[in-house]
Amino acid sequence: MQQSSRDNISELTQSGNTNVANVNQSGVESDSIVTQSGNISDAQLIQTASASSSTVIQSGEELIARVNQAGTNQSSRIEQSSPNNPFPNLRATVSVTQSGADNTSDVFQSGDTTSGLSNGYQFTGSPIAGFGNSPAASVIQSGTNNDLDLDQTGSSNLAFSNQNGTDNEIVALQTGDNTFAQIGQTGISNLVDLTQASTVSSNVGIARAVVNQTGNDNRATATQNGTASGFFSTNLEVTQTGNNNQSDSIQSGTNDVAFVDQIGNLNRSTVTQNAGGVSNFADVNQTGDDGLSELTQSGTNNRATLNQDGVNNDSFITQTGSGNIATVTQTSTGNLSNVNQTGTGNTATVTQGGL
Repeated sequence: MQQSSRDNISELTQSGNTNVANVNQSGVESDSIVTQSGNISDAQLIQTASASSSTVIQSGEELIARVNQAGTNQSSRIEQSSPNNPFPNLRATVSVTQSGADNTSDVFQSGDTTSGLSNGYQFTGSPIAGFGNSPAASVIQSGTNNDLDLDQTGSSNLAFSNQNGTDNEIVALQTGDNTFAQIGQTGISNLVDLTQASTVSSNVGIARAVVNQTGNDNRATATQNGTASGFFSTNLEVTQTGNNNQSDSIQSGTNDVAFVDQIGNLNRSTVTQNAGGVSNFADVNQTGDDGLSELTQSGTNNRATLNQDGVNNDSFITQTGSGNIATVTQTSTGNLSNVNQTGTGNTATVTQGGL
């Protein structure tokens, strides 16, 4: 523990077998509270800015939390709680790096690692060194006025986030088993609201959600509460590089896959993959402006692709059958398409606009 300058406060409590805490505070008005209770705990905290505050509370077997704050008015709170499990070298690991101004980060981890990830799944190339199986989170904030609230209460959850823009917000809740989330924000005033409450089949499934926002004033909400039976078999990717776009995605079926790309401005996309559906695929590409897409899938092995360019185009696709294929392409201005497939093995191709 090393403190320099004025008004630095550090409170450290350790109990257990092997607890190590490193606190280095340099600046003014820095606060640090580290409480560790468990078998093997490791907490490293470095604050070199003014008005920084960080709280790390760890209770479990192998827990590692590392916080690095360099800026002004930053705050980070980490709470980890993991029950006993029969697997060696399991960790609930958090790594938070904040280098901007007015950043805040909240991470809550509670659960175990006794589900599918312990059956051979290892996430290699992780931003967290030495990471194997666990609930784990890595948070990097280097912009201004960014906010992140991450809560992991399920089993074998992983979340990685990177905020480099301004006034961005991430709210992530992982209550299911074997979930993977990666969120990146480099624009201004973007919002991501992600809930992963999926279940696994035969302890081998993993649900994946990736959201990247590089534009401004974009909104992305996503809910995964279905079932995954394979590695990333439930998969959602949302990319927003335009401005003022809205994406809402719900995956409640089994092994659903959805891709949403919003490159234009003022687009709206809704993807709903209902419970009872199996292996449905949705691909929405909005490269124009003021587009509307509503895509609903309730059957099995359906595929829907929308390519929406131009201005003020509307597309509605509903698939409740099995093995259906719908492809809609909209260019020019003011087009309307409505595709409804309820049978088996049907193919619909809609092209609206110039050649």
